[in-house]
Amino acid sequence: MKKYLFLAAALALVGAGCASTPAPAPEAENNSAQPAAEQAMPANAVYIQDFAFSPATLKVKKGTTVTWTNKDAVAHSAVADSGKWKSDLLSQNGTYSHTFDTVGKFTYHCGPHTYMKGTIEVTE
Repeated sequence: MKKYLFLAAALALVGAGCASTPAPAPEAENNSAQPAAEQAMPANAVYIQDFAFSPATLKVKKGTTVTWTNKDAVAHSAVADSGKWKSDLLSQNGTYSHTFDTVGKFTYHCGPHTYMKGTIEVTE
């Protein structure tokens, strides 16, 4: 008789433990935490991120204004290799814009980090 009481008590405890186990949470929808504006990079944008210009080469039409945005916590700049244009140092989320009115290939670099290089290719 004691054997059956012990078995019944053990089963009751196991059953109570199972009943109190929380159900797994439903999977959340796969929504990106990035704002929609950052999910799709505008055609005339260059991001400075991870000590690189992205895209490294940007092709635009004549008359396009290109905007650089620094996503790094470290200050960067965009400086034309020709010396014809340059940004100030851009802090995180800082921007600089330049309009390309001439067809050609324009190379540039970061002032403080000269190994960071980029190109703007301008067509008609």
